[in-house]
Amino acid sequence: MNLSEVYSVLKNKGARLSLILADCCNSEVNASPVTNSNYLTFQFDNNSDVAKLRKLFMSSNGILLSSAAQKGEVSWTTSQGGLYSMSFLQALREGISYLSNDPCSWNNIISKTITLARNKSTPTFCSNCTLQDGIKYVSITGDY
Repeated sequence: MNLSEVYSVLKNKGARLSLILADCCNSEVNASPVTNSNYLTFQFDNNSDVAKLRKLFMSSNGILLSSAAQKGEVSWTTSQGGLYSMSFLQALREGISYLSNDPCSWNNIISKTITLARNKSTPTFCSNCTLQDGIKYVSITGDY
């Protein structure tokens, strides 16, 4: 199923908040973009700001669509998981932290996710990877 079809189906359901995240290739079928590069496994801590979580998940309205790869790109994965998924969890954890002074918004979290995933796919960190630039569409109100 094409990601635009998923978007249409979910948008037509009329949910208050829809988050569509795809850690998938946007290229030929049957690509196997696996790398042996290792990334530090991050641990979740309990430094989450409940007010930030409430704003993101309870006060936000709209739809977010993001994918790991632009047209013609692959989405790289490791034994620890996809670069995009790992980057999303990292960006979310940093965004909702008490220690973060940056505005916590879905747009900022997804922008950081794409940047982190791209950085993880650079030759500096992954010798056999090609860059994955990701895509995003954010139309959400109510988060800060």
